Amino acid sequence: MRVINRSVSFLTCIVICINCATGYAQGARRTFSDGRVLFSYPSSHYSSVRFGDVADEGFYTYYLKVRDSDAEDTLTVCKGGLDRCGLDSGAVKPYWFDDGGSLVLFSSTTSVKKQVVAPGDVVYEAFPACPATDNEGASAYGGGCYELVMGSPNKTLSITYWIGPKSFHRSRSRAIEQAKDILRSVVMK
Repeated sequence: MRVINRSVSFLTCIVICINCATGYAQGARRTFSDGRVLFSYPSSHYSSVRFGDVADEGFYTYYLKVRDSDAEDTLTVCKGGLDRCGLDSGAVKPYWFDDGGSLVLFSSTTSVKKQVVAPGDVVYEAFPACPATDNEGASAYGGGCYELVMGSPNKTLSITYWIGPKSFHRSRSRAIEQAKDILRSVVMK
């Protein structure tokens, strides 16, 4: 019986260590709320959230400060469907429609993947090249960014961040899941 208990304890410790090392352990979450939105984010990864600006009426930008870094990930919230939110209003946005009517995420040279997740709800994602900035500062070499846009008839959300070996987001698959978790938590007021 002792051997079984020790084996179970040992295996449990191994699983916990692997989960912590790979980032799969579910850490504590914080909730951010202001007069416009409410959302949750992993407090082990972000130290704070600050409101950026209003690009146009109903389009808001938030910056999630990466813990122990100068880097910030960007979250946008737009009141309306993608057909309205993606219009060129002269403001800087992480997504827009080009002259041909195609959706562009982050840069016009990036290919965009589309998924229909429910009737009326669509997810777009892209992995553009972007300037690499991590805990060691800016780099002349491009990094890999991730851009996720979730559109529904009454709101459009996006999140942008850099993925790389020295960044906060090291695992591409984990970064994608975390982005989806944050965007799914957004409630507009």
